[in-house]
Amino acid sequence: WADAMPEEADASVEREASVVAIESCDPGPEAEMGITAKGTESIVLPTTRLYVAAQAIQLGATDDEALCAAKTTTDALTVEQLADPDLDLSVFQQAQRDGLRACVR
Repeated sequence: WADAMPEEADASVEREASVVAIESCDPGPEAEMGITAKGTESIVLPTTRLYVAAQAIQLGATDDEALCAAKTTTDALTVEQLADPDLDLSVFQQAQRDGLRACVR
């Protein structure tokens, strides 16, 4: 992702253990962007995990249980499935229920 961005964006991806940091600046209106759909794929995993974890916490899960449920949910689906706007909602909901059952006591 970072390699495909224009130099003016100063884009970077760094990983330390299980933490991934994605950073980019606005390259300006004159930059050659070569827009692709890959941007969605780069953020769908962390945003889905945050969504599932937040819902688990609202249901009374501890932070550790919520993070476990989020990881278990996203591990059950591919990045392509998570990024697919036509994914059958029941498929996601089943993965989420399974994640909650596996992690929340």
